[in-house]
Amino acid sequence: MVGACGFRFAVLRRIGTAGSDGWVPAHERRVARLGAGAALALVVVAFWRLWAQAYAIFGVDEGVSFESLKTVAFDTSWGTGWMLQLAGAVAAVASFWWAATRPRVGWWVAAAVAAYVGASLAFTGHAMSQGPRGLSLTLQVAHVLGAGLWIGSLFSMVVFGLMTAQVEDRPSVAAAIVDAFSPLALVGVGVLALSGLATAVVYIDATNQLWTTPYGRTLLLKLMAFGSVAAFGAYNWRRLRPRLGTDPDATRELVTSASIELLIAVLVLAITSVLVALPLE
Repeated sequence: MVGACGFRFAVLRRIGTAGSDGWVPAHERRVARLGAGAALALVVVAFWRLWAQAYAIFGVDEGVSFESLKTVAFDTSWGTGWMLQLAGAVAAVASFWWAATRPRVGWWVAAAVAAYVGASLAFTGHAMSQGPRGLSLTLQVAHVLGAGLWIGSLFSMVVFGLMTAQVEDRPSVAAAIVDAFSPLALVGVGVLALSGLATAVVYIDATNQLWTTPYGRTLLLKLMAFGSVAAFGAYNWRRLRPRLGTDPDATRELVTSASIELLIAVLVLAITSVLVALPLE
């Protein structure tokens, strides 16, 4: 959701005449539908997370029942954060649908709701119990939004930008898209890296925890995967981007390289999903 908004505001709204003849409005609608689909998926996953949390608390001995689900949702601090997320996800479905039909106002509402949903994720993780709460929550919010700006907008660029430009043989559009995307990616990567580094400092008390605890080893694995994604991004930016619009093969090569970058980014997200569930010691 964050990536869809970033791609719309930072890329589609800035590519100018390269995307004339109705190309930009058509892709705005497609990206809005992507955001709506992501929001709907989050609604479904939210209920699965509630069941998983109830199972973690009651399931082994008592099993998961309606009463246990209600207890987790309404009587715990985790449940408060969960309800904030669910409300935001439902609102996001409506706001992205609005953006697809009434883009002038709808996109601003969608962006605000997407930022809210990203921020709400911090209330069901380590940030609620580790380090100074205000600092931990701020770092977690920045980390999620930075990841969304980078990985989410990268997905939007590859699927709704470069692939379409390649199929339609629009090298000038591909070049304009990548030029507009690069500053957004740099901001997202910068926020992601700095907030991640600061979070590690807050969460890890001793350096040897990086190789002596499951959390530390998983964090190192995430850092290695993140470095691989960043390396592909740097290659795309420095080597392939300058050739767009002049080399007929550059768009195809960039689609391939950026797709590999996305696949490794999915691995980073998978590792992160394990990391956030591990005890810090």
